[in-house]
Amino acid sequence: MLFANLDVSSHVLTWLVTLLAENEDQQRKLRDEIRSKEVNKNISLNDYCNSKDTFLRACYLESLRLRPFTG
Repeated sequence: MLFANLDVSSHVLTWLVTLLAENEDQQRKLRDEIRSKEVNKNISLNDYCNSKDTFLRACYLESLRLRPFTG
C-alpha cells in the first residue's frame, strides 16, 4: 500500500513540474505569487502550500486534469 501511494504521488508531482517547465509564463506567475505572499502576508511555506486559493493549487489541479493517474 505504501508503494502504491508513493507511485501516485511521484506521478502527480513529476507531471506538475514537467508541465510548469514547459510554460515560462506560468512559472513566472507562480514565482510572483509566492513572492507576494511571503512579503505581504508573512505566511509560512507550509500554510501557502495548504491554501486552496493559490495559483499553485490551480497548477496542481490542472496537471491532474491533463495527466490523470489511472493506476
